[in-house]
Amino acid sequence: MVNYTRSIPITLYENVRIDQIMRNVKFCPTCGSTNIDWELPQTWSQWSCRECGYIGAFIIEDGEMAVQIRKNYLEEKKKNESSD
Repeated sequence: MVNYTRSIPITLYENVRIDQIMRNVKFCPTCGSTNIDWELPQTWSQWSCRECGYIGAFIIEDGEMAVQIRKNYLEEKKKNESSD
């Protein structure tokens, strides 16, 4: 069992590539985190991010886009923390 993210344990098999796995991963559109869940299982169209607090129906399923979002989010967070 290899854990590539904090919230999603992934078992790797020899014939499965990382990019194939990343297609099934959901990312927060605000911070790029994979630490997201359904807000309520009954309302499956609402997602919530445990890291930044995002709540909404829109999520990212593109791993490359999520990496860029994550990078921008962490840079902005670091800049805000240093100015406080």
